[in-house]
Amino acid sequence: MLDKTLLQTKCPVCRREKQWRQSKIIVGQNGLFVVYHKCAFCSSASLMIVSKSARAEEEGRLVAMEVLTDLEPQEVQSSLEKAPLKADDILDIYQETQEK
Repeated sequence: MLDKTLLQTKCPVCRREKQWRQSKIIVGQNGLFVVYHKCAFCSSASLMIVSKSARAEEEGRLVAMEVLTDLEPQEVQSSLEKAPLKADDILDIYQETQEK
């Protein structure tokens, strides 16, 4: 499902063509892919999240988003393995920031 041409875009920092061999699929299951890319030219790192469109009229289309990161592939993998935040976690963080 993951088309290599989708990943052969330009680096968001230096705008040079990305090289497929510089990319690593961190997650690839159930139509969701998280791809880590480190630019061979400027060494910036990015994560591309690719999934199937959830809209019925766009069946078969892919939706992609790319973000810059300072994480290494192992750090991305370990953070994805952690339990998701719950509403109570967010409230706890908010309350702690208001107390200081």
